[in-house]
Amino acid sequence: MEEEETELEIKIKEDRQSKSVLHQVTDTKALIDKHYYRIDVIERILASKKMENSERDRLEIELNALKEILQRSEKELTSLHNSNRETTKVATLVFFLVFCIYCIYAVFTNEN
Repeated sequence: MEEEETELEIKIKEDRQSKSVLHQVTDTKALIDKHYYRIDVIERILASKKMENSERDRLEIELNALKEILQRSEKELTSLHNSNRETTKVATLVFFLVFCIYCIYAVFTNEN
């Protein structure tokens, strides 16, 4: 059972590495929205429905697990946003460098 979970985690990481940062952000946001919805449903069930202690305990365990997953997903989303910022910084720097080289070229080749 544990080996299957680690294999699944490895496959998920490989899948995420093959995607662009924007796709990863979109996927993570969708996952977060899904977990928020499920947490809301479980909290409503726990608040309104009378049930046996075993079922209540199972739902509370699922609720705690979802909250942990949600926290990890939000941390991952933050790191993806930071990664996207770094990419934007590099692109801006490259653009500025090319613009400076063009300006220097234009100064030296100007015949006026």
